[in-house]
Amino acid sequence: MGSSGAGKTTMMDVIAGRKTVGRTTGAITINGRPKDPESFARLTGYVEQTDVHVPLQTVGEALRFAAALRLPAGFSSQEREELVRVVAGLVELGPLEGCLVGTPGASGLSAEQRKRLTIGVELVTNPSVIFMDEPSSGLDARAAAVVMGVVRTIADSGRTVVCTIHQPSAAIFASFDDLLLLRRGGAVVYNGAAAGVVPYLSRYAPAPAAGRNPAGWMLEVVAALAPGSRAGMGAGEAPPDAAAAAAAVDLAEEYERSGMVEAAARRASEAAASAAAAAGSEQTPRDEEAAARAWDEVEAAGSSAQPCSGAAAPGAWVQFSALLQRNLLGYWRNPGHNIPRYLITLAMALLIGTVEFGKSRREQLTDARGVQNAMGSMYMIVISLAFEAAFESQSGMAQERSVYARERAARTYGPGPYLAAQALVEAPFLAPQTLLYTAVLYPLVGLRPDAGGFFFALLVVFLSAACMILLSQALVHVTPAPYLASLLLSVIGGSLFNVLCGFMAPLPTLPAWWRWFYYSNPLAYSLYAISADQLGSEEQLMASPLQVGGLIPVKEHLSAVFGIQAGGRGVFPGEWGAVGMLGVLSALYFCCSYLGLRFLQHQKR
Repeated sequence: MGSSGAGKTTMMDVIAGRKTVGRTTGAITINGRPKDPESFARLTGYVEQTDVHVPLQTVGEALRFAAALRLPAGFSSQEREELVRVVAGLVELGPLEGCLVGTPGASGLSAEQRKRLTIGVELVTNPSVIFMDEPSSGLDARAAAVVMGVVRTIADSGRTVVCTIHQPSAAIFASFDDLLLLRRGGAVVYNGAAAGVVPYLSRYAPAPAAGRNPAGWMLEVVAALAPGSRAGMGAGEAPPDAAAAAAAVDLAEEYERSGMVEAAARRASEAAASAAAAAGSEQTPRDEEAAARAWDEVEAAGSSAQPCSGAAAPGAWVQFSALLQRNLLGYWRNPGHNIPRYLITLAMALLIGTVEFGKSRREQLTDARGVQNAMGSMYMIVISLAFEAAFESQSGMAQERSVYARERAARTYGPGPYLAAQALVEAPFLAPQTLLYTAVLYPLVGLRPDAGGFFFALLVVFLSAACMILLSQALVHVTPAPYLASLLLSVIGGSLFNVLCGFMAPLPTLPAWWRWFYYSNPLAYSLYAISADQLGSEEQLMASPLQVGGLIPVKEHLSAVFGIQAGGRGVFPGEWGAVGMLGVLSALYFCCSYLGLRFLQHQKR
């Protein structure tokens, strides 16, 4: 405990390994051994002050997801299910197991229920230690009492609960066993039994009046006796009543001179010796025993096993499968996003098709203007759905970033399985969207009426949209804020990719210093592939502006003006080579996302 700015959350973040800014010095030992960050993170729970969950998950699914990915690989499915059932009852969420989490303040669980779910998600991982940052923050008195009652029950089950709390009620304060009291600036002024803080501070200030909340009185005393606190008061101000008669004293210095420092060191040494003795008596590691334990044995191991011993995490395939299932359910349960998505696609295809009606028909390719019109219709086919899909994909990722930040800190899964599931979940929803778009637009603009041309165009449109989705996701993962990712997508995709894709500024006319961007533009490859397939082999003669009074085949005009040729010639190795380059760029964007998640830390603590 301590006033705002005393360093409560900072100290707990450092101990738990969640601190991402600043410089940390010193050493942390667990049961007398140096702390291993990876295993310690997997064997502890951390309840953040802000409750961040997937809105379209149910309570039961949230608990099962955590159990599947954060329990050691040796736990059987029956043990996990039993653990979920027990935890749901412990946090009093059993009747709500099938309810969607929802959005805070709009739908789903109440603030108190969300906090209990946050605790349950951490508890279902069977941790030895649970850290809680202001678990009663934002709750009314009754909700706070319910939540802290759950916390007390968890402590009574044998787990260690490390909790920061600002100014609890008297009833909540009475439920704590031990207290570490900090003064503003981080100095320790008390470390011992919570019930002993009032007698201790009463040495330096008048005892609180009967019925007074000891937590409020305690913070007032510490603030009044802090160095410089009286000097900073106004001429007519008086110190708090509890400390009005107190003599000038530095509580941090008094603590150093008290016996509490030695007592704390003695308790730590005894705990380390006890843990070492318990570890010496174990014959097998925890993760090897887990598969054979019944629930009561698992429960006992949760409170007695060494937190620094480590446990084998589930493999990448298990992580990917759980993430993909969660993502698919989230998409399926969001008709408010999916139905408008398909309606907008249909409306866009009809709009473009009626504007560009018949401009790609073979009989229209009689002069340069006709070829330009055909290229324009293919240009619209390529870019429209790609941009729509990219912005749609980016729109729901702000909430996902917060969820990923929490689950990343808990070592729930790796960036590879997370990105693979995030990318693959788009496919079953993008495929019918692409089919609807191409089936409406292809005949309207008058593209070649054969199955080969249609399915090749369908492939190009799908890959173009998928590539832009991966780009939009990469921008989210490498930029510090979602709004910046959206801005960059508008500038790069909506402007540069649009202008430099080979239609408004064909490759032969581009200055040398812009050609590199053309070669890195997925829409350029998309337009190249579909136009090379449709017109790159067209032998029909047309009036050429390059040869006065003469006729040349359409394919020669296409090569001379746009730099596009079919069959493995020209700038790219044919239309299939351009399709292959879409795959290369997609892999590149995926790698950028992976590097961003692996090495960048956007959440600052």
